[in-house]
Amino acid sequence: MKKQMAMILSAVLVTGMAGGCSGNNTPNSAAGGAASSQAQETAKETAKEADGETAGSGSFDGTVVLGATAPLTGPNQLTGEYYVNGMKQAVDEINAAGGILGKELVLDVQDEGTDQSIAINATIKLIESGVPAIIGSYFSTNCMAVLPEIEKNKVPYFANGSNPDISASKNPYVWQIRVTDDFTGPIMADVALNELNMKNPAVLYTTASSTTIQKDNFVKAMEERGSVIPDSNIYGAPENESNFGSIINQILGSDVDGLVVMGVSEAWDVALAQQLQSAGCDIPLMGSSSFASAPFIEVAKDAANGWFTVADWSPNILGQDLDVAERAAEFETNYENLYGAKSAMQSAWGYDCVYLFKEACERAGTTEDREKINEAMNGTDVQGANNYYKIYEDSYHVMSTYIMLCETTDGEAVPVRTVNFR
Repeated sequence: MKKQMAMILSAVLVTGMAGGCSGNNTPNSAAGGAASSQAQETAKETAKEADGETAGSGSFDGTVVLGATAPLTGPNQLTGEYYVNGMKQAVDEINAAGGILGKELVLDVQDEGTDQSIAINATIKLIESGVPAIIGSYFSTNCMAVLPEIEKNKVPYFANGSNPDISASKNPYVWQIRVTDDFTGPIMADVALNELNMKNPAVLYTTASSTTIQKDNFVKAMEERGSVIPDSNIYGAPENESNFGSIINQILGSDVDGLVVMGVSEAWDVALAQQLQSAGCDIPLMGSSSFASAPFIEVAKDAANGWFTVADWSPNILGQDLDVAERAAEFETNYENLYGAKSAMQSAWGYDCVYLFKEACERAGTTEDREKINEAMNGTDVQGANNYYKIYEDSYHVMSTYIMLCETTDGEAVPVRTVNFR
């Protein structure tokens, strides 16, 4: 029954949130604010019914509403659903254990849609509603777009984009939980050289700011390690590119000994992987984190096999000969029991953000005071599902500690080893 109620609540939240911001021209987003508010109230009542089975009806001393944004419409809707599922799993666990400082935890997730203006409106709506913190986007461009509003309103914000410019802004209210691209570039260079024996690889990247930075750091790291990549081996493609035929022909017609790709979206990654497969590509392939994601593998099918990835997360940690944190294994086991499917990296990010908020509230002794909660984030030192989080002196509020090397075989991103970079 609890599993059924959890799934019902997830559906109610998504229904209410799809119309959560004005100006969204994507499908299924035309509902008015009144309908959204009504759906959110229904969601809160449903949460109480679901949690009452374990925590007991009437056992909470009020509620605390945690804000979040996610792509619930448009081409990234599938990863958005994984993101919300991870958050909801954490909320269920926390409420079953008594909530946060005795209060029931409730999610208010707004649709960030398909462009920055919608993401900004969604964030402003959450700020104006008075939420004590916001779990933000996993797209760096959306994170960067809302930073001024976050700083102006002094709201703790969990940024799940990987662009190092997010932390470089030194916004005191922004906490970046993912491995940033300035770290992943050198890690990818080490893997390319030492494990895949790439001495003269081609590099293909989306021209988004975050992947451009990742490309630059990779090329620099390769040069520092003695392998200079000529400009003729480097290819850029816009985020909306769907036809890679010309680029693939150039790559396969050259003398490169591997291909390293920095992707950013499921559709871009899938189109590239399938076209490489159709072209008979037989050189080693390594991709950024998105090439290990469950949505990419699900849609790309056989074309996902053979890719090595430097990834934030793999759900295939269970039963592996790998030193896996107990909290990570528990998260994956419980996720599969709850949703009947494996998680995605977005699930782990959302899950961990909810717990980071909870633990900050407990250190601060409040679920309402944004300033105290934000200050308490400085005391973070904890193992999550996705990573180990703490404050490091080598960056500003970049909290992760390691990343995972994976190889996709038989439709699964299988972890090879963890790579500690701190």
